Amino acid sequence: MVWYDSTGLGTAGSLFAFNGSSWSAVGGSAASQSSSSELSNLSLSTAVSGNQLTVELKNKDGNDPSVGSPVTISFRSDTASNGSYTMATVTGAVSLTISSGSNLGMSSGIAGYLYVYAINNAGTVELAIVNGLRDEGSLQDSTAEGGSGGADSADVLYAAAARSGKAVRLLGRLNIVETTAGTWASNATEISVAPFAKTFTLPATASSSNGLVNYSTTGIAAGQFGDLTSITLQPGEYDWTLALQYVSNGATTTSTVGGGISMVSGNSSSGLIQGQTALYTEKSTTNTTYNGVSLSGMGLVVSSPTTYYLKSLAGNSTTNLQIGWSWKFRKIK
Repeated sequence: MVWYDSTGLGTAGSLFAFNGSSWSAVGGSAASQSSSSELSNLSLSTAVSGNQLTVELKNKDGNDPSVGSPVTISFRSDTASNGSYTMATVTGAVSLTISSGSNLGMSSGIAGYLYVYAINNAGTVELAIVNGLRDEGSLQDSTAEGGSGGADSADVLYAAAARSGKAVRLLGRLNIVETTAGTWASNATEISVAPFAKTFTLPATASSSNGLVNYSTTGIAAGQFGDLTSITLQPGEYDWTLALQYVSNGATTTSTVGGGISMVSGNSSSGLIQGQTALYTEKSTTNTTYNGVSLSGMGLVVSSPTTYYLKSLAGNSTTNLQIGWSWKFRKIK
């Protein structure tokens, strides 16, 4: 059993342990205890206004830190060869605003995690944000957000001012999705304060689907590949699925249908590998018959913003042929 004396009956501010018969002081003053992992009296809040995103550091009650209710954050040493840590105390308002047009490397319509860090700038705590995790064990550089909508890179630590070789501390993460990346109109759907799991699956997908339409409206000629739709993915790792449904709306002569996923637009079949990124099937010519293909892939690694195309092929004729489709991407890292 441990007792903290805040009454002055013994030595105020001291810790005592009970051995079954008596109390004895241990570990000195409670006020002198600290931890290299300390995040005390801390919370985060976000707001969107004027298509800007603002992140604020708060105390655990949701108010600005103050002398009477400070936030305490531990940081590694600012000297790379020094294995100790320091403590920083915040007693006033601290915030960071991401300007309209700055998309932080996120994609339109795709939910993703943004990570909020504290920077120790010679004892003054500043906020930073990044689309990706950074190593708290190493000194980090930050890039100025700029205030003019140009903070568009993933895995770049953005702050109000550029800093070089500073200790950082992960404070929390935001799960957020915007219809148009960089137009901050929707607030975060989840705000988590560290610690939390750093290996996880994001709960949302990027998707596109379309009900049955006449194949002729797609603009894809018979016997050629063509693009049904496309999506641009930001850096990360994704799982994906696609499904193509072909229907005979009257007698057809099409013998083969199918499609897949490719990074090449137009009627090229580049990147389409049967059974991996593409799949084909025979098409029944009888009226009202349905034929389709579905395909999935895991661990699609995107190292820079890349556009992917959903491709389709209809054999020798598109007369009376209809098509519907759906594809989804789930970011896992």
